[in-house]
Amino acid sequence: MNSTLIFMGIATIVVLITIFILKNGERNDKKDYKTLEENESLKDKEETKIEVMNTETNFPESEENVIAKLLLAIGIIQIVAGFICGIVFSQGEAEGAFDHETQFNFTIFFTWFLSTLVSGVLIIGFSEVVRLLHDINKKTGSYTKLE
Repeated sequence: MNSTLIFMGIATIVVLITIFILKNGERNDKKDYKTLEENESLKDKEETKIEVMNTETNFPESEENVIAKLLLAIGIIQIVAGFICGIVFSQGEAEGAFDHETQFNFTIFFTWFLSTLVSGVLIIGFSEVVRLLHDINKKTGSYTKLE
């Protein structure tokens, strides 16, 4: 039981670190489009207004979908965690008359691994759907950024 608690704690820490990394990456990718307005090197103020309007209505190229990345990371972590849990929980002790043996129960291993594999692949599939919808939204130009 102690190994289960330790494993769950490590998995929680990994998920929190993944969320932290994804959030910091999102913050660093954002660009300040207001600098186009303040740029005096452009000869015509009309061009500046048109560029600012275009950058506000179109989807910024550097901005990626954090939800898709997060779902992908969760799916991969779930598959790896299911494999590790399958190995840990399938170890059983078989007591004999004179010694204690550890036996590997393949039924428990495959139950854990296959169930987490299916759910992990489903989560990865949802992340791909979110990413594809995000790409469609970028191509149609119907994106409006909320601040």
